[in-house]
Amino acid sequence: MDKKKALGICTGVSRIQACFRGHRSRNILITHALSGKMVCPFIATNNVTSKAMVKLVGEIGPTSIILDLGCGDGTLLVESIRQMQEIDNEDNGREIIGIELDKLLAKTAIRRLNQELNMNKKKVKNITIVEGDIMDNIVLIQKADIIFLFLVPSFQKVLAPILKQKCKPNVTIIVHQYPLPGWNESIKEEVPHHLLNKEYSKDRVSYIYKYIL
Repeated sequence: MDKKKALGICTGVSRIQACFRGHRSRNILITHALSGKMVCPFIATNNVTSKAMVKLVGEIGPTSIILDLGCGDGTLLVESIRQMQEIDNEDNGREIIGIELDKLLAKTAIRRLNQELNMNKKKVKNITIVEGDIMDNIVLIQKADIIFLFLVPSFQKVLAPILKQKCKPNVTIIVHQYPLPGWNESIKEEVPHHLLNKEYSKDRVSYIYKYIL
């Protein structure tokens, strides 16, 4: 990728990040863009939407493996634990995996998940947060039963054919805001933002999509 173009992309990303994360360093995004890799800003999923996304999954089975591609601060994974039913330890094969490029966010996700697990020890067997690039950890897609996505459209366009090729049969994919291009969703829901804040207009919504391969 041309250096000027890469820096232009990252400047825009950095401006978005600055609004949400107090002007923390965006060096990792610049490094990635300069090397031709995809970059995506972190924008936290609000509590109402995260609850709706996990609810859309349906029942989380005793051996389900949940993967969040770009898990950020771990909000969706924490909510997944909260909505799980407790099961006996010998039957518990549940695993939670998050991939996050940003070291600070990855550490936050680990801390939050460990805190949640301490309160819900009978819900999950293993928790793993991989600090790295989604594209360098594609192998993890092959083991997942449930996948969460909230990425920019250009990134999802790249991931869409990979998901079709790598996912196991009957995997459930829940996507926030931007549908997977060329895919037909099983369910599309609107999440009104006024449920989060009564001052928001009722016309202000998030969109979530459910796909089953």
